[in-house]
Amino acid sequence: MTDELIEQGSLEESLIKRVRMASLSAETAIAVATGNSLAEILQSCAGSLVRNLDAAVALIWTLDPHAQVLELQATAGRHRISCNPENRIPLGHLEIGRIAKSGCPSVVNDILGEEWVSDPAWLPRIGVTAAAGFPLAVEGRVVGVMAVFSLSEIKGVVIKGLSAVADTIAVGIDRKYIEKRLQETQKLLTSFLDNAPMPVYVCSPEGRLRLVNREWEHVVGRTREEVIGKYPEDIFAAETARAFQLQNRAVIDSGAPVITEEHVELPNGSHWLYTTTFPVRNSTGQVEALGGISLDITQRKSAEEAQRVSEARLSALLENSPAPIFIKDCEGRYLKVNRQFESCYRLPADQILGRTDQDLFSSEQASMFRSSDLEVFQSKTSLQFEETAVDGGRQRTSLVVKFPLFDAVGEPYAICGIATDITERKGIEKELRAAKEIAEAGNRAKSQFLANVSHEIRTPMNGIIGLTRLVLDTDLTSEQREYLEMAQLASESLLTIIRDILDFSKIEAGRLALDSIQFDPRRIVREVISTCNVSALERGLALNSYVHNDVPSSLVGDPTRLRQIILNLLSNAIKFTHEGCVDLNISMLSSGEDQVALDLSVTDTGIGIPTDKQTVIFQPFVQADGSTTRRYGGTGLGLTIAAELAEMMGGRIWVESEVGHGSTFHFTACFPMAEDEGCCLSCGDCDSALKVS
Repeated sequence: MTDELIEQGSLEESLIKRVRMASLSAETAIAVATGNSLAEILQSCAGSLVRNLDAAVALIWTLDPHAQVLELQATAGRHRISCNPENRIPLGHLEIGRIAKSGCPSVVNDILGEEWVSDPAWLPRIGVTAAAGFPLAVEGRVVGVMAVFSLSEIKGVVIKGLSAVADTIAVGIDRKYIEKRLQETQKLLTSFLDNAPMPVYVCSPEGRLRLVNREWEHVVGRTREEVIGKYPEDIFAAETARAFQLQNRAVIDSGAPVITEEHVELPNGSHWLYTTTFPVRNSTGQVEALGGISLDITQRKSAEEAQRVSEARLSALLENSPAPIFIKDCEGRYLKVNRQFESCYRLPADQILGRTDQDLFSSEQASMFRSSDLEVFQSKTSLQFEETAVDGGRQRTSLVVKFPLFDAVGEPYAICGIATDITERKGIEKELRAAKEIAEAGNRAKSQFLANVSHEIRTPMNGIIGLTRLVLDTDLTSEQREYLEMAQLASESLLTIIRDILDFSKIEAGRLALDSIQFDPRRIVREVISTCNVSALERGLALNSYVHNDVPSSLVGDPTRLRQIILNLLSNAIKFTHEGCVDLNISMLSSGEDQVALDLSVTDTGIGIPTDKQTVIFQPFVQADGSTTRRYGGTGLGLTIAAELAEMMGGRIWVESEVGHGSTFHFTACFPMAEDEGCCLSCGDCDSALKVS
């Protein structure tokens, strides 16, 4: 009877364990199937282990494969706080770590002395005698460890049940990992599509939209909520929708990607789209969707159209230009020539393009052309050349402007040349040079003749003037003296004209030179005033001279020519002034270390000069009064000579005048300062004035 009772008790205990293991398996399966998160699933499984096994503590770790560390995810049992479990266990450390590393379960019914936990003191305190650890593995891949600490032995049906439960929990962990990776992948894919700079869409083989990205929304002008589940004809204009459907049909028929470039009308305007449509196949190879990636090339198309128009204009300009135009690359090969270039060299474009000058011209000509091309490439700037080529036995000279063409990084990749035929102009220039040389030779002969004639006339004229003066020193009647004085005045006037002609002929011939001797400007002023004094007195004019204090008393230059300029200006002022005065003023214009610039002016109260005559009076043989009945006489050479002399002295001459209010002639000149002022006589005063009335 006793044995029967024992056997019956054993059967009942075994049945209870089987019921509990069945309940544990069911609860675990439900938790894995219904749990929202991994933490929720594992915590529910740990609780089921404690309830159904009457365990002291149940623990579940998951494996971080990258860190090779087990991380505690769930604990359950009335003693879970007392056990102080390890939160992180390195792979191979403690029994839990060894189970994960080996992939084999471990069950002990006498835990004392076993290295299951780092602090085993709590085990006997709460009566734990047995422990079981099972690897959580899927297809041999460990994803965690499950451990149960029990107050009674773990054996038989319990071990088998725990192994099955471990497999269920492992599947749950793996499924959640897969779901997490899928979510991350989905999130990454969505982010990738929405950040893609081109429109992307996915549709069914019939054309119903299933996915669009943010750029597609931007280009098309519709949100994904508005278009998902719709067909192209529900979204686009009829022609555009038909183009999409034809493109989809072409992909389905060919089973391969199709590339199109189309102008489409979209809700937000017209666009050019470069689209690649491709089949999306499932695991069996069947086409279950179509994908499309588009590039909005509207701006590129606009730029291409603008470039086409620009090239058409450039081509029209090149072809209708009367000048030969060509473009060569860095190697000297012709890339482009216009119609005029073909005409000039009597060659069609197809015989020129791709060839070099070496193929088309003589070695000498080709070398010359290449040399100028390389010079343009090296200088990276526009240059001008005269190039000669033989065309049909006739030598042709061209003025060629060559300039570099630059690529996107600023380096020259070709040169363009524009040629102007100057053969005729060069011939005219040659003829003009010959004519100029003949004219200059004639002019030199004329000047030489004038100089010779002037010299030959001046010699007897000096004799006439000298003899006249001798006769005037004898006893003469008043009538004889009057006639002789008139003859002397006429001779002196003629001698002045001869001197002017001689000076002018020297200037024209370039033979007039200035002396460089030391002189005193005040002495020259005194001499000129003395010379002009008589004529001023005869006309009742006041003749004044002013030399400023800062004018040096000793300069180096040509005193004779300086005297000639001042005398000419004073004589003209006296000649054209009927009343009033004539003033000569000399002042310092500027001063350097060894040179000074003087400003000399002659002011009169005479008849004045019209504005339109104030420039021409310095030209040869020109006077302010050019009529044949001039009242004042003269050759019109005095001011011309004065202007030339002023320029030779580093200065200039000009006039300020108003008709009826007199004139002021200004004359500037530069002179070196003398090193020794004692070599020159001075008037003694730094400022002198002489008034003649």
